[in-house]
Amino acid sequence: MPGAAQVEPEVLLRFHSENQEMGVLQVETESVEGNRYLARGAYLSVAGTWQIEVILRRAGFDDVKETFDLMVEQGQHQHSDH
Repeated sequence: MPGAAQVEPEVLLRFHSENQEMGVLQVETESVEGNRYLARGAYLSVAGTWQIEVILRRAGFDDVKETFDLMVEQGQHQHSDH
């Protein structure tokens, strides 16, 4: 595809909690420093096992997908009166 090399790739993240009926949350990332991508937010706010799918989209190419599991532990907050 002519000009495809000039089109910035798109990286999407799909989050799915295996322990909760929350559906799938899709997030677009921002390109930073060339080949690095960043997503900010509280996407993993529920403890348990999460399935995360990373999708790389480039013009003129099929999507590249990779899925992995991540265990999120329940956070413990400590309060101090000092």
